[in-house]
Amino acid sequence: MDSNRWRRLLTTALVAVLVVSFTGSASAQLPDDDEPHPGVPVEGDPAQYAAPVDAGSEGAVDAAGVDLILAQPPYTMNYQGYLTNSSGVPFNGSVNFEASFFDAPSGGTREWGPETHNNVPVANGLFHLVLGASVPLLPNDFDEALFLELKVGSTTLPRQPLRATAYAFSLVPGAEIEGEPAGTDYALMVTNTHTGTNSSGIYARGNQYGLYAEEVGGAGDTGIYSPDFVHARGIRSNDDSYLFVGGGAGVPWDDQAESALVVDVQSSGTVHLRSRAASTSPRYFYIPINTPAVLYGQAVTVEQLTIYYRVSNASSYIDEISLVQGNGANNSTDLLLNQTNLSSTTDTSVSYTPSDGQLSATDGPLMVRFVLRFNNNTSDRIEIGGVRLRLGHR
Repeated sequence: MDSNRWRRLLTTALVAVLVVSFTGSASAQLPDDDEPHPGVPVEGDPAQYAAPVDAGSEGAVDAAGVDLILAQPPYTMNYQGYLTNSSGVPFNGSVNFEASFFDAPSGGTREWGPETHNNVPVANGLFHLVLGASVPLLPNDFDEALFLELKVGSTTLPRQPLRATAYAFSLVPGAEIEGEPAGTDYALMVTNTHTGTNSSGIYARGNQYGLYAEEVGGAGDTGIYSPDFVHARGIRSNDDSYLFVGGGAGVPWDDQAESALVVDVQSSGTVHLRSRAASTSPRYFYIPINTPAVLYGQAVTVEQLTIYYRVSNASSYIDEISLVQGNGANNSTDLLLNQTNLSSTTDTSVSYTPSDGQLSATDGPLMVRFVLRFNNNTSDRIEIGGVRLRLGHR
């Protein structure tokens, strides 16, 4: 049969219906409307979710009694068509088909195919193709408008748009949903209308992330937003936190130091320190840091310590700085120790990075300790504006 005859035969009376069929190793049967739908098991805190029922125990459900079995769907589509000749008489015989998906009614880009189906039987005009049988269909093939192009023998027929049923592929694993939905701000909205205590809209699980969200529009930096309270067993952030403590929160290191050190707290929170007597002996001052070793269930690491200070005379200086965690001088751990003299006569800051700033939940309070030198005079002044800790939660 020549190509012109094929064109007259098929294009004048082609009627096609698209349906999607999901079948797999486990059969799927929708439950009756008057029967309850079985729920999907969820792992969680036994206080929140009922314990599963052991098979064979009273109250257990046999496999034969389950109305719906969830299974991985095959990535194929059923396509059914109806062929007649130019007089409307249904065609009988065998036909070779070639199927493709394009992103435009004409021209455009081929998004899938071509897939060849040889010697397809046509009985009383009816034929059936399983698209994806030899060229795999993938869920992300259906993230845009598609048009089916059929080639019958050597004749290419006009393309047909895929209707909504085919887009059920956008809800299987690996799918992508992209577009500008009309009448709503959401590309996907999930509403659970069940009124149970533990009813949720979305349950997500993954080996690395249960749910990954990213803000890409440039309007803000919020990956996940909730107008209501957010409940979590643990909160982990890759971003740093910062903690500031003013110098006025500090105190002399021990009882003897108080009689040797003049502590003058300013209204700004800065502290001015002077030696009470002319002496070359060091003076000690420390600032307690009120930060937990475990915050919201996550370990805390001091990634950087910054000191804000100045001195009235460079001959008097900060001789040593240490970041200490412990219960006292004889029972403590130095997270950081720096013995470089600090003698700037202008307001400045200096930062240090601990080699291991992991805080211990059992080693006691955290503090910054200063060793001060006043060059054997009582008039020089060392001013400490405060300290800043950069905390990591990785």
